[in-house]
Order: sequence, then C-alpha cells, then structure tokens
Amino acid sequence: MNLPLPSELKSARKQAGLTQVQLASVSGVSQSVIAKVESGAVDPAYSTVQKLFAALEKSAPSVKLVRDVMHRSVVTIAPSDSVVVASRKMKKLGVSQLPVVSNGKLVGLLSEDDVMRGVEKAIVISGGGAKTKVARIMSPSPPVLSSSVPASALPSILRHSAIVCVVDGNKLVGVVTRADLLTAF
Repeated sequence: MNLPLPSELKSARKQAGLTQVQLASVSGVSQSVIAKVESGAVDPAYSTVQKLFAALEKSAPSVKLVRDVMHRSVVTIAPSDSVVVASRKMKKLGVSQLPVVSNGKLVGLLSEDDVMRGVEKAIVISGGGAKTKVARIMSPSPPVLSSSVPASALPSILRHSAIVCVVDGNKLVGVVTRADLLTAF
C-alpha cells in the first residue's frame, strides 16, 4: 500500500471535513502530533502516517445523492383543482410552486406566475377565476431526477429551473428547490 506523504495530511483532513481534534479522536494520534506533522515540524513514523490516513479514509464523507437533499413530504395539487384552491394552498404552505399530479403521476407544475397569469386571464375573459382549473394554467413538468443520482447534478439543473422533482419509477418521492441546495452543502 502506498501511503500519501505526511505533507498531504492537512489538505486530506480538510477535504474530509475534520478538525485536528476530530482526526485525533478517530485515529488515536494526539492533536499536538497531528499539528506538528501538518506544519512539517516532525517526520512521523510510518505507523503514525498509516493510522492517520486510515482514519481519514474511514471518515471520508460518502457521495451525497439527490435523496440526501430532497424534501420527502411533497404537497401536490390535482389538475382538476381550481386555481383558487391552489393559490390558497400555496399561501397556507408558504410555497411558490406545487407539482401537479394525476393518478399518482407527475403531469406538470403550478407556479405563482402560472396562478397570476391564470387569475389575470380569468378576470379579463370571464370576470372571475373561481372555476378556472389548474390544468388550464399549469406549466409542463419540471426537470425530473431519480433519488439515486449524485446531488452534484443539481446545481446545473437548478440554474435553469426553480425546482427538480424526484421520481422513482413513476412515483413522485420528493422535490429539491434552489433554497434546499443552498443549505445542503
């Protein structure tokens, strides 16, 4: 087994997201020795380097998947629901978009913009929006990913879409928004 050089310890430790104290705890090597190795003040024994890098390997974070950052409790709306019901639901929940689901399958997305356009259109055309259905004003389905996709795929998608729906099989199992992504990493 080829061990990394002691001079690589600090960057490897930081990449693993550990402090010197945490590395000391998981490796059995004192924090003061770790500090001296990282600063180059000592040339550590092979066994010390082996312990440190073995502990880092065990502590290395695993790859985050979409399932690790998604919201699992997804509130949806049906295409047959009225725009009034949808807007009240959005306001009550404090959300700006709702996945539209019919017979358990994702068929579109209803956003605040869709509701505003729908209400505006209903007022101009018919004098009221109480009967306007979500199906008439919803947008097409947003981007869809499986929960097992690496979360690293999310930033480029969320740059162009405010939400990603997470579908496993044909079932909507979660959503990821831009706000979720900001707090996930």
